[in-house]
Amino acid sequence: MNLVFGHDATVWQWAGKNFTDYFDPTTVMPTWALGVIDQAGVLRGALIGIEENAATVEFTVYSEGAITLPIAKQFFGVVFERYWRLQVRTTKDNKSIKRNAPKWGFTFEGSAKDYWGPGKSALLYRMLKSDCRFLGNPHEIT
Repeated sequence: MNLVFGHDATVWQWAGKNFTDYFDPTTVMPTWALGVIDQAGVLRGALIGIEENAATVEFTVYSEGAITLPIAKQFFGVVFERYWRLQVRTTKDNKSIKRNAPKWGFTFEGSAKDYWGPGKSALLYRMLKSDCRFLGNPHEIT
């Protein structure tokens, strides 16, 4: 699996087509849309980013499978070049994120009941740049 950049419209459309219960591509355009492709170059996941403010970006993960550690490391490096805080919003039933977000260093912040409509709640996790162990020594961050 590899993380790809510069194909925002394609990634955005893929997420809209494959995750219609949780995603409406007509509502807002992302600040970023990073794709996850398999070895054959087929799009298998989308990391959709909306800039909240100059310090915070929120990413929603849409994936046909787990986001691997090498993808996560590359992703953190790219995101924390620009932002101080990273948020991930995912579905309440996303067992993979619930299990893996704390392993990657995310802190659970809470849930948003019916975020995507009745019975479609969201979970919110956050990571501060200073908490990201994939960047080297977090105490040396400028």
